[in-house]
Amino acid sequence: MPTRSFPADLVNRVRNLKLVDVLNALCTYCSQDRTYEPKKNPDSKVFIVEVNGKRFNNLLITGDRWFDLETKKGGGGAIDLVMYLRQISFVQAVKLLSLLEKKEAEEEEDDL
Repeated sequence: MPTRSFPADLVNRVRNLKLVDVLNALCTYCSQDRTYEPKKNPDSKVFIVEVNGKRFNNLLITGDRWFDLETKKGGGGAIDLVMYLRQISFVQAVKLLSLLEKKEAEEEEDDL
């Protein structure tokens, strides 16, 4: 039985989606903690998000990296973030993000 995999360009595209955009699109609640003062990188931001009834109170986002300050778990890219927040597999995360990417592309076309 042949193995099925996603095209590498699709995986790279969805992995590189902006994490803040992914949070805003896929979380039932998303708010930036405006009181957070970055210690190392001035571009770091902390978010409070809720996904499927589970709340994450200290999700640090710096560029394409994320870190949950409470659980001390982190990773890189949108695929890892979605897998963590939604507790889903790699395949499910790529499918979900590819739908999000498609929706965003359609909205951009509509704006033109």
